[in-house]
Amino acid sequence: MYALQKSPYGFGGMGEKGLEILAQVSEQMGLPTISEVMDPSHVEIASGYADILSVGAQNMHNYALLDAVGTGDRPVLIKRDGSATDEELLLAAEQVIARGNHRVILCERGIRTFEGHARAVMDIASIPAVHRLSHLPVIADPVESAGRPDFALAMARAAIAAGANGLVIDVHDDDTQRLRCKRY
Repeated sequence: MYALQKSPYGFGGMGEKGLEILAQVSEQMGLPTISEVMDPSHVEIASGYADILSVGAQNMHNYALLDAVGTGDRPVLIKRDGSATDEELLLAAEQVIARGNHRVILCERGIRTFEGHARAVMDIASIPAVHRLSHLPVIADPVESAGRPDFALAMARAAIAAGANGLVIDVHDDDTQRLRCKRY
């Protein structure tokens, strides 16, 4: 069984120093970057380094943050909270768009489950449903939804088959650290 560990002692980011490193790697590799912002006061600083700003699932309903990224010029990735409906995800996107930023990407990353084999269940049906209701691109995060790297390939294939416009594939030299998961 896998469970997400959330702890005040866990990794909390590196602040601006981390953004500087991200920008250096981006320049060396020629790849665009994305960084999560958790507070409206961080939007301007992160926009100086990252190509895309991410609103994490825990902040999908943080209207002050949605307003702040909505007034910025960077594309915004909104990750679906595990208990949010498709409509709530689209309303979060609308909050950003209403402030003037029309470059919004939605991310399906799973809904809460009672099963013990995965942290969440990727709502595959949500991908075509959101496409039917919106013009916005929808990407999927297969590893985050399952909480298990060994499920990534099957989940990624299912998301693409359902019409996802892309995938989030995080890498780490120790996947248990990246996922902050604990095996029971």
